[in-house]
Amino acid sequence: MIIADIGCGRYQYPARGYVRVYAVDNDPEVLKRRQLGVTYIKGSFEEFNLPSGLHHQVDIIYLRAAFHHIYHHELRPFFNQVRLYLKPAGIINIQCDFYVTPMFKVMRALSYLKRGRVAIPNPDYSGNHYRTRYEIEIIFKEFGFEFKMFKTKPDIKRRLRYKRLGWQYYDGEAYVK
Repeated sequence: MIIADIGCGRYQYPARGYVRVYAVDNDPEVLKRRQLGVTYIKGSFEEFNLPSGLHHQVDIIYLRAAFHHIYHHELRPFFNQVRLYLKPAGIINIQCDFYVTPMFKVMRALSYLKRGRVAIPNPDYSGNHYRTRYEIEIIFKEFGFEFKMFKTKPDIKRRLRYKRLGWQYYDGEAYVK
């Protein structure tokens, strides 16, 4: 089995215990890591830079707390890379990510009103961290994937804080239609 952990991050460990794991990130500190069974590669959401021999060979594209970092202008190149490397029966697995709830939008509007500024909505939701569940589902649908989302709960300490912030954590899986 081959896993490509895209945006593996500084404080996160890529999936382990599989035949081959390719951890892709653009942070030099992450790329200095050494872990048994993991190949670290300098890349981005737009260009994974996986070896060309992996075209249509990757079983799982894994994103742990990374999907919300993909800007709108990076979506098309990201999904092109996914289609280039993912096996026809492969999946995109998203773990520990979040979307904003209506409470987030209310709180954001109130904070702008309090400061005397009005928020201007971004019609193409290009800022990371600000997508709603609906927007995420539409993105996957537009790029030809069937997407299933599962709400998750953070630990007790963080649950109230995240609810107050208007974040809902989720895990998800996407399959080529």
